[in-house]
Amino acid sequence: MIMKTASVTDLRDNLSGVFERLEDEKTLMIMKHSKPAAYLITPEAMDDILTTLEDYEDLRDTVERMNDIEKIDQTNSIDNVRSRIGL
Repeated sequence: MIMKTASVTDLRDNLSGVFERLEDEKTLMIMKHSKPAAYLITPEAMDDILTTLEDYEDLRDTVERMNDIEKIDQTNSIDNVRSRIGL
């Protein structure tokens, strides 16, 4: 995906025009002296980013829990635990 750009000068001279472009592009990289200085994104794009981040965190937490369960299963089988408590 190629990021569309706008300059700091564009923002200063034509803020409403940059926001109109943002509606079409959904994201814009703001350039200052030919280097990325900031990003503008629509609220919808931000919601998508946050949802993806939350999904990733949920997946990471699930994998961690599964790994913990796997470690417990390897060291304390149910039969081993039952025998220790006298069942």
